[in-house]
Amino acid sequence: MRRLTLLSLAILGGCNGSGRSANAHAGGNGVASQGAPVSPEQRAAVEDTIRKLNAFSMAAQSRRDLNALMQLMPDTGLVAISGGMMFTDADSLRGALRQAWTAPWLRDLKVTNELRRIDVLSPDAAVVTMTSTTVLDSAGLKQTFHNVWTGLWTNRGGRWVVPQQQSTTIPPEVTPADSQRGRKK
Repeated sequence: MRRLTLLSLAILGGCNGSGRSANAHAGGNGVASQGAPVSPEQRAAVEDTIRKLNAFSMAAQSRRDLNALMQLMPDTGLVAISGGMMFTDADSLRGALRQAWTAPWLRDLKVTNELRRIDVLSPDAAVVTMTSTTVLDSAGLKQTFHNVWTGLWTNRGGRWVVPQQQSTTIPPEVTPADSQRGRKK
């Protein structure tokens, strides 16, 4: 169970705002939460900002630069959920990610992200959805996990942060060959 929790945290760190933006698109109805319309220029500016922050986060991930990644977390009001665990402050998330990233069996973890959707809610808020594929090759055992990450990005005084995020592992499909494993004949 401990390994699964650490893997979930590593995936959360790998998904947190990082990813390719080739398939990103604006969603929603173009109306801000207060009912004021979001102009095309505002929408484009928010989407551009999110894509730049994704690139920043992806670079931090590849370097395993926890301090750079934590710049994207708010000073207060954080809720991050992964692997059945909830973190409500940056220090607890930082500690859990540090532990996950330094676990010897996660050293060769490879995460590939794809930015799927940017829903601009207002000039200062957007909901981002990404998918990721995580490949863990440890002790000759190669495992692949698929995840969905959803995060709320908000502009707090000129600083874009992710105060709310959740990473969910998609259960692997069970194939007929898989269902026969472990059965005595």
